Amino acid sequence: MSLFYIYTPYMQSRAGSSSLSLVERDNPMRLLLEWATSRGTGPDERRNEDGLLVAGDQDTLLLGVLDGVSSLEPARVVNGGHYASKHATLSLCDSFIQGKRDLAAMVLRANDAVRDVSAEHGIDFRDPAQLLASTATLLLIDFSSRTMNYGHIGDSALMLKYHDKPWERATTNKLAQFESEAINVALSASPENPAIAFQDPSSAARRMLAENRRHQNAPGGSGYGVLNGCDNALLQPYIERSENPIPLDEIERFALLSDGATLTTREGEGIERGHLFDLLLFQHGVEFYLERIREMENYDSTLKRFPRVKVHDDATIIIGKRSG
Repeated sequence: MSLFYIYTPYMQSRAGSSSLSLVERDNPMRLLLEWATSRGTGPDERRNEDGLLVAGDQDTLLLGVLDGVSSLEPARVVNGGHYASKHATLSLCDSFIQGKRDLAAMVLRANDAVRDVSAEHGIDFRDPAQLLASTATLLLIDFSSRTMNYGHIGDSALMLKYHDKPWERATTNKLAQFESEAINVALSASPENPAIAFQDPSSAARRMLAENRRHQNAPGGSGYGVLNGCDNALLQPYIERSENPIPLDEIERFALLSDGATLTTREGEGIERGHLFDLLLFQHGVEFYLERIREMENYDSTLKRFPRVKVHDDATIIIGKRSG
């Protein structure tokens, strides 16, 4: 196997993007890829906690978007989410180079990498507030069979656009039900400016966010999944994967997005599901899309129009468009 491409950026304070065009030799098909990542708000020393992976050989292409989860204040490890996503991404890359293609097994191995880096930093695995963690949404494209498969854990997303159908989210976000409860408490406490509740360390909304950490990889699948170094037996119920290979000929476009690259209104409408998504992203490109996300978030600094827990989150996105 010869590796023809690998890309694992770790942006600091500025947005950045790249693109790649692949042309298959034996069965003509062109795949256009574009990606970008942008750091969210926080002190200057805070690093982008998202991870991004584009790696390929002559037969397959692996795409990945990861979203690091920092420990809660007071944090034992500064930039802990960055370390979690970075080591998980490097583990996935290493698995790909070794020829591994079972996405569920690759996710479990990435969880082992998070466990190792957590141990190096002296993390107490009995303290949910201090756990380092990361999400992972992966897409593996097989050129020989002209199919794709996905693997997923956490609240990042894989969006698929089938021919003559609206966008659909292939992956689930089990964290949303827990986070929405805290958001509703903040909206109730301060309807015109819920940001006030999230800025107050003693508020009920902030306490609920902290309590949510206890639901990470809860036994029996009753919580939400993340790569946090827990026992792999606990992680397995939360790993999602495609039941069958998805024919590339059925897909027009796809997008992998970290949670910070999406916005949902109070009415539950997400911009990543409709015409606006196509217009901003596929007509103007990933950097333009992330800039518009930032503008909408700046306009809604009270967190009222687009309910969320912070003004700006790290945002990472990979898009693909097939032709031929």
